Amino acid sequence: MTMKKGKVFTMAAALEQGYTPVKFADEMRRCECCDEPWCLDHNELYADCLCIGPTEDDVDYLLVDDVLMGKRSGGVGEYQPLLFAHSGPSTVNH
Repeated sequence: MTMKKGKVFTMAAALEQGYTPVKFADEMRRCECCDEPWCLDHNELYADCLCIGPTEDDVDYLLVDDVLMGKRSGGVGEYQPLLFAHSGPSTVNH
């Protein structure tokens, strides 16, 4: 987690650079089933959604007009899921 310093951004410039407003769990509605925070943008639990939270690793943070903005590090700007590949049956003899 890094906080960008020194450069002044407008909200439009931050959005253009791939920053999005950070979502806080206490600002979200609660799930009717389990009372956990619910993300209306992704229609799933906040813990499972793609929104950037306030304490994530590998996120660059920026404060613009008193709004905390975040962007995933490396210039990606959006969530990249971890992919697993399975090559088929193991050829190892036990």
